Amino acid sequence: MARPKKKRQRGKGTPTATTMSPHSPRSPQERLNLWIAGGSALVIGVVILLVGLSSLSESRDTRVLPPITVVGHIERYPEERISRETPIPLPVQRHILEHVPLSMGQQRPGILLQFNCEKFECADDLVDRLVAIAEEYEYVYMAPYPAMDAKIALTAYGRILTLDEVDEERIRTFIEGP
Repeated sequence: MARPKKKRQRGKGTPTATTMSPHSPRSPQERLNLWIAGGSALVIGVVILLVGLSSLSESRDTRVLPPITVVGHIERYPEERISRETPIPLPVQRHILEHVPLSMGQQRPGILLQFNCEKFECADDLVDRLVAIAEEYEYVYMAPYPAMDAKIALTAYGRILTLDEVDEERIRTFIEGP
């Protein structure tokens, strides 16, 4: 004699084959939970990406270069606009980037033209050539910067150009640029 089949009972809340179908409608609460979980994962992923990119860009260039912002400036100018021997202190460099006095009482952002012949081997006429260029522009301040990791650096607010040799065309383009 064949035994009658026992009906299997499922506990309350146990998923059935029909509720496990990927095409079954979800309740509004389930949809909300999925959106929240997906949004949270997206935000976490973006934060991780930004932190990674930030640390990557910081670790890529660890050279000592002149400033390109005015943060930490002091309201002072160097005694000489063009100096062959005396470096310009960093807070004063930042102030030059903010503004410099011009003839007839005007002001404009300044540009720094700095060189380093202590860490780098410089041609005998390098400083003379830089002086000749700087003298043409009353808003260009020139000085040595022995701590920087470049032979020649030009800086303006938000911009920098480093050079291994005097390139008059590139220097003038930077000075006269935006």
